[in-house]
Amino acid sequence: MGITVVIITHEMKVIQEICTSVAVLENGEVQEVSSVTELFANPKSKAAKRLLLLDGKEEDYVG
Repeated sequence: MGITVVIITHEMKVIQEICTSVAVLENGEVQEVSSVTELFANPKSKAAKRLLLLDGKEEDYVG
């Protein structure tokens, strides 16, 4: 049985624990769509990188 659940959150730990795919939106526009594993390992959009930053600076990204 295939079930899709949409979760809207800024809590990346929640995404990492319960999701298999993710879409990153900014101002209502899709910035990136990928597997959760790929997003955390190699975010491509600036919006995704900002969500994964510790304190808002790209040089501090720890993915």
